[in-house]
Amino acid sequence: MKSFRTQRLANYFPLQTRTRRDPSSLSQRMLSAFASRMDAMEESFLRMAEDELVLKERLGHEAIGLVYLDEADHITYTRELNGSVVYSYPTTVNGTDGAGTHALTRVETNEELLYGASSRLSTPTSVAYSTLVVWDSSAPATYNTMIAPERLTISVSGSTVYFAYRADRNRLYRNRYFVSIRGLDKNRLPVRERVDVLDDGVYRTRNIFSEVDQVLVEGFDGNVTVSLGQVATPYIWDKYHVGVNENIEGQLKIAIADAVTGAIEYKIDRLKLGAEYRDGISEVHENEEVLAEQMLRTSIAQPINVVDIALHPDKGLLYAVDDVGNVHIYEHGLTTFAPLGLEEDTTLEARVICQPLQPYVRYGETEPIWTFYQIIRDFVDYVEIKRVAPGNVVTYLQADRTTWGATPYNHAGNHGVTFPEESWTSFKFETTYDSYGQWDYYVKTVTTKNETFVHGVSVMVDNNDALVSLTTGIGSPTGIFFAEDGRLVITTASDLNYIQEYKDCYIFDVNRNALILREQYTSVEVIY
Repeated sequence: MKSFRTQRLANYFPLQTRTRRDPSSLSQRMLSAFASRMDAMEESFLRMAEDELVLKERLGHEAIGLVYLDEADHITYTRELNGSVVYSYPTTVNGTDGAGTHALTRVETNEELLYGASSRLSTPTSVAYSTLVVWDSSAPATYNTMIAPERLTISVSGSTVYFAYRADRNRLYRNRYFVSIRGLDKNRLPVRERVDVLDDGVYRTRNIFSEVDQVLVEGFDGNVTVSLGQVATPYIWDKYHVGVNENIEGQLKIAIADAVTGAIEYKIDRLKLGAEYRDGISEVHENEEVLAEQMLRTSIAQPINVVDIALHPDKGLLYAVDDVGNVHIYEHGLTTFAPLGLEEDTTLEARVICQPLQPYVRYGETEPIWTFYQIIRDFVDYVEIKRVAPGNVVTYLQADRTTWGATPYNHAGNHGVTFPEESWTSFKFETTYDSYGQWDYYVKTVTTKNETFVHGVSVMVDNNDALVSLTTGIGSPTGIFFAEDGRLVITTASDLNYIQEYKDCYIFDVNRNALILREQYTSVEVIY
């Protein structure tokens, strides 16, 4: 999670116009016509690098299948007058394996074949456990037995001091912050791994442990928990994306903001090193910057109660398990703002503007917006504030500055004053966001010279509908993570449930009259 390569090869979550000293990042933001294509290429490069990495998160999927069609099933085509070729693809392709017969979907790209969302899940295989915690700093002499070989999750929290050079009780201290774990690997051979800790957070080992007999903590005074899988972590890191706002950027963090409504938050860290601000003297402040909030929903746009989330180590897709055991798979990201619906009404200059607290808000929340006199040049006669909700519902802020109505209202400026800046007093108003989509605000300022200026701004109530929602049949889940062999794991209070994912799809190789398959089947049927 601290790889500099990961920081470079990343997508961005654009929120507002921003600048940075790094020329490559600056060009990626400014050349918006090419940014999307560049981001997709960089994420693909990162996936390729991960696939070739020896110590990657998982060993990967079995070989891709290839099936040559019988002559009677060869694809047919017609050639148009302009020379173009139109292929007639099969109407139905079925694959049969030990679990039954499955309808296969045709996909267009290798990326979708390899990294697309799964279409079905296997029957869970359950393994009982008593605890997933391997070691806890509150009981340093106790090492619990691991029920299965796995990469370990290290959670660091509650630190007040990251010790400075020679300030520790050990005079030979050299500004090192790490957790060292010793034990046995998957083959029962001795292994030791040192995980560098930059700040309080969540870390994972690169090695697979089957037993732990020693944990050493160096350089900080926080609480450390070493556990199997992803257990009660406050957030997850996304190695494929970087979060960006107008001031800072950093590796993207995703956290559950409200489990009942399915709200998640996209975050980044303001400071990267705990030693920069955790000195035992200064007040420990909140280090996270919330970029946006978003509501997760099912594939048919229904709300969900999110229990836990995880990121697929290969695909980069976001997985969520709900309170009834269903798994929802998302291509996570933010909805792009559209141009203002009444953009033709806005002017190049503005006098009074409105500024929302944040550009992306959670569904159902009430958020404030402030009015400001931006260019203090004219005396304000009155201001009219118009709101256009999703569905083109137009309302106006009324005299009490708390209610909205269908009739425009003129908020009078301060007349009879000496200076222009005295002619308008800034105030705050609120909106309860009860519809998904983009909300537009227009502030029309009329001066005493009868000149009109209109400023527009937008707020997004964002939602993300799952690519696919799959049923597991697991009741009362408590968490979700990916095992060392790539299988999906749903936890309950007493069991680990291992699930194999399948994607029933194919690419038609017209040159060889063959099907390239994501899964292995005992037979394939093609129907035209």
